[in-house]
Amino acid sequence: MKSCLTLAAVLAAAPPAFADDATKDGAPQPDQIVVTGTRYTLDAASSGTKTDTPLLDTPMAIQIVPKDVIEDRQLRTSLDAVKNVSGVQSSLYQFYDQFLLRGFDSGYGVTFRNGLQMQGITDAVSTAFTDHIEVVKGPTSMLYGRIEPGGFVNVVTRAPQTDPVLSVGIQGGNWDFVRASVDSAGALGDRGNLSYRLMADYDTAETWVDNEHRDNKAVSGSLAWQPGDRFNVRFDLEYYDHKVTWLDASVPIIGAAPANVPRNFSIIFPQSWTEYPYTAKRSLVAVTWTYELSANWKITQRLHDIHSDENQQGVYLDNFDGVDTFTGARFTHSGPGWIRDALATNLDVTGTFETGRLRHKLLVGADTWRFTDFTPGSTGDLPGAAPVNVFAPVYQDYSAQLAALAAQDATNVLWQDRSRDVGIYVQDQIDLTERLDLLVGTRYDRAQDAYPDTYGSRDSSCYPTCTAAPLVSFGTDEAYSPRAGLLYKIDGHNSIYGSYSKSFGASNGPDANGNQLPPQIGRQYEIGYKSSVLDNRLTASVTLFTLTKSNITEFDPLDFFPHVVGEARSRGVELDVAGQVSPHFSVIGSYTYDDATITKDEYNGTLGNKLGGVAPNVFSLWGKYDSRPGGNRGLSVGAGVYVSAARWGDDENTWRIDGYTRFDAMIAWRAPVVRKQMTVQINLNNLFDATYFDHGGYGAAAYGAPRNVIAALSFDF
Repeated sequence: MKSCLTLAAVLAAAPPAFADDATKDGAPQPDQIVVTGTRYTLDAASSGTKTDTPLLDTPMAIQIVPKDVIEDRQLRTSLDAVKNVSGVQSSLYQFYDQFLLRGFDSGYGVTFRNGLQMQGITDAVSTAFTDHIEVVKGPTSMLYGRIEPGGFVNVVTRAPQTDPVLSVGIQGGNWDFVRASVDSAGALGDRGNLSYRLMADYDTAETWVDNEHRDNKAVSGSLAWQPGDRFNVRFDLEYYDHKVTWLDASVPIIGAAPANVPRNFSIIFPQSWTEYPYTAKRSLVAVTWTYELSANWKITQRLHDIHSDENQQGVYLDNFDGVDTFTGARFTHSGPGWIRDALATNLDVTGTFETGRLRHKLLVGADTWRFTDFTPGSTGDLPGAAPVNVFAPVYQDYSAQLAALAAQDATNVLWQDRSRDVGIYVQDQIDLTERLDLLVGTRYDRAQDAYPDTYGSRDSSCYPTCTAAPLVSFGTDEAYSPRAGLLYKIDGHNSIYGSYSKSFGASNGPDANGNQLPPQIGRQYEIGYKSSVLDNRLTASVTLFTLTKSNITEFDPLDFFPHVVGEARSRGVELDVAGQVSPHFSVIGSYTYDDATITKDEYNGTLGNKLGGVAPNVFSLWGKYDSRPGGNRGLSVGAGVYVSAARWGDDENTWRIDGYTRFDAMIAWRAPVVRKQMTVQINLNNLFDATYFDHGGYGAAAYGAPRNVIAALSFDF
């Protein structure tokens, strides 16, 4: 809390003498700052079709979280930001950037940055670098290849611009939270064809959970060049230096619910921070260019290359007896030198033409995705660890024993794998009439995976002297992924649509006999209504969907190899609203009803059970009142609520997470100070200090944050 008090003292000492308002009659005065109004909605997103199609004309469910929402709520991660959107819930496991989208997990740390996939990453894109977040729901393999059927989250970063920008901000709050950020942009040279953006973010804190810490740094640089009317290119560089305690959910399950332990309970030993923190040094290089072949046709390529050198390690309690005691401890020491490399690129040709009375917007493209994961080190039980009672935990110091084990496994190879995907696709958006639009598309994918030839054995008895076997390819998965949608424009502000889509999902590898199992497949039917009113300031949508994921696998405890055992279906209703109800009042809200059920199970006896982690009903609403919208002086107040029904913690439906309601609020004051725009803001999260579990799975649950305060001070120069 001391960081929050320190910042509060700084705010209290701010100069009391402010400049006059921008105007007294509505016109800005020279050399004074003009603040634009709040935007809680955007009318277009590139993720759904890869073309410049308004959301009102897109026959699929896409929602956007603009940066104004992120800044007003002082949201630190994209995991927090997307909770403003229907159909999105907390994943069972949240160390990486993972989401539940329409009931299904988004994948192993899978998120998107500017339309290209990232994998196995935590805090993939800093919210300080984020312009907005696009949530695309339902199967999207037609444009993006092998992907989970619930959809994906695409973080769109702030771009270079010629208009000058310089913004500096600092935040402080509970648990020694301090965050500082800077954003600078503008033109280079006098010709106006070269612009840049430089951003930096520093974030350090403890948390409400004992022995949890973070100390994260990130920088981003972008350069845009447009030498002529037809060609433009953008170069991006990002570097992240993260240090955290490694783990996620800590509270064990007793009977049918998480243990009744305090919110600060932790299974993490102090050495996880002082001696064995999880560190990740990640670099990203990206290039995007577009060349206009003619007035109607253009070609675009996007590429990013990500290199991550990690040291994923930690010491934590293990082997819970289901009553009150952890009977042992576990030591993970994977790195340094845990190398993850990802290369994603696509090439798209888009254009418009006519055939008779039909107008076409055609997209033809190809893409490739490569991912490698090389993991040195080891993980296993810590010999001789003393038992620990969850209601009176005492953490022993095993420093000498841990150092010996770390030295032993320095040359071990614990795991490695490789994925390669190549796809080609074509999409046509056809204006059948002035009001009736048809979208059709299909894609062919060829995907390969390689794992050690001991894959499936799940044998940890080698600890701490493991050596992964050479990589062996498990064959090739091939699939066609079609999509079709029909949209009718009722008028210029309302439309209805229906669509069908199929996805090509995770590879299931080989069975015990070495035969390639079929990949996971998703199929969805969706109908929806979209509206944009109040001069397009307010958008609303209602969506009904039924989504099925088939060829789900489980590992057989007898031979330790995967078996295709099941199918799950998610069906429901989603409502979203975002924008300005009036010039003074902005709102973003959603409601989700999701019946996520296991519809086929040939092995585990879970037929008819509900999918773990999926709450059947979720409601969120956030509103903000601005006393002087668009003015450089004004008071803003905001409040919101998030309501989640109870949900099961596992697919076997043996334990539950209770439902909860959480309230948040904010107040902000902005005013010009010596020709600088100053904003002072305070956010109060979990206003009534509700005790709840944010998520849980795999035998543990994670408490949501207690009541906390974030104070912020920012200057726009």
